[in-house]
This record gives sequence, structure tokens and C-alpha cells, in this order.
Amino acid sequence: MDIPQLRPQTCVVCARPFPGRYALKTCSDECRKAWNRKRHKTYYKARGPRPCVVCGQIFDGRTTAKTCSDECRRAHKNAVQKTWAKTNVARVRVMQARNRQKPKQREYAKVYREAHRERQRELNARYLLKMQIAMAIAQELGIEL
Repeated sequence: MDIPQLRPQTCVVCARPFPGRYALKTCSDECRKAWNRKRHKTYYKARGPRPCVVCGQIFDGRTTAKTCSDECRRAHKNAVQKTWAKTNVARVRVMQARNRQKPKQREYAKVYREAHRERQRELNARYLLKMQIAMAIAQELGIEL
């Protein structure tokens, strides 16, 4: 069986060629760490002062932040969800129908669990009875368990 040849890759940090899989982007652990630090800095760097999408207040924050506070974030999330619900009416109806079925499923599960508990109690009682009989027989024969 032939071993597949690794394709030549170019390191995204130092631009040196190296043999590697198609998804490999760096030639060494040092380059991988440097690349991850660079990506982390660009993702989380402050974008500078900008207005909040809800209240308009100027704030500094992460690159991805759109709101200035938790209250504004919640308000923005609710607005986005309402907009989504208006554009996806059919999907919302399907989800609501599923939620209406859940109480029936819960009731069925409750009945099943109770029946299972009863069956388990019966099996435990039988087991205890068998153990008592076995202990009595062992005592009569003089065997210690």
C-alpha cells in the first residue's frame, strides 16, 4: 500500500514552504501560536467609539459588540427575534405546534415512569423474598453467606 505524498504548503506566518495536509496552515508550533495571537487580537480589538444600535449612546467595545449594555443587548435580541418571527411565520407555527404537543408527551412519560416504578418495586420485593428463603436454607444447612 502506497503512503500518500503530502502536498507542499506555505506557512501563513513566515511564508516558508513545508510538507503538510491541505488544512495545515503553519509550519511549526511557534508559527501556529503567533497566528492564533494575531487572529485573536484582530477579532477582539476595540473598534473605536461607535453608537449603540438601540439607544445611540457612544461606547467603546469589542469588534463584534453592537450595543453598549446588557439592557440594550436584550432589547436588540428581542427586536431581532420579532423580526425573524415575522419573516418566518410558517416555521413559528410548526414550533408552536410542537410546544403544544409537549404536555401530552410529559403526561405519557409521567404515566410510564410511575408504571416502571411499580414494576421495580415488585421485582425488588421478589428479590428480597428469594434472598430471605436462600438465607433460611443456608442457615438450616449451616452454610454462611
